[in-house]
Amino acid sequence: GGMAGVQETFARHCGDGSRVWNLLPVGQASGYGRGTDINAGADLEERKVIFGLIGDIYVTVEGGPGVAQEARAAHARGAAVVPLMRTGGASCGMFDFPQATLQRPHFSTEEQWCLLASQDAPPDATAAAVAAVVSAACASFARAPQEDDDDIPAVAKEREVTPTAASEGELAAFSHVQHLERLLEEKDSERSAIVAAAQAEVE
Repeated sequence: GGMAGVQETFARHCGDGSRVWNLLPVGQASGYGRGTDINAGADLEERKVIFGLIGDIYVTVEGGPGVAQEARAAHARGAAVVPLMRTGGASCGMFDFPQATLQRPHFSTEEQWCLLASQDAPPDATAAAVAAVVSAACASFARAPQEDDDDIPAVAKEREVTPTAASEGELAAFSHVQHLERLLEEKDSERSAIVAAAQAEVE
């Protein structure tokens, strides 16, 4: 998305950046120094619409109305949405986030999905669970779709994906889970600071 905060942290810790693309409105730049900026859409609203239409798998971290909008568009066309529910905001169901995406998909285990929601789980455990869920989603895309496979994303049904291609996509985005661990640690620290400030206000 090209914005500061979670998006920049993700981009800076996603491998060497050679397969990172930052989607921004025309005339804007991310300033990340990592990845390749791609301009699409005359403004942020158009960029959000486009962003929700181009991916196969979306991982959401907290977020507001914009993230919910992109998740709705992605879910509506059959893309997989993997919300880090423990981070709150849109990712835990706010702002009309698609409720169906909060339910465990067929490519995730119960334990993995619980780790995405638990605020008590260690960040590294949640990060590993996200990587495993995305890996399984890639593998499900590689399967030959069956007529009764209603929960396989439509984008996977519309094209053929080889196991090799799925593995390369998985490795490109999630060969290192450290960047997800850092994101979760930042969100946990932010939440603790807010609680401490509120307690001090009461006292």
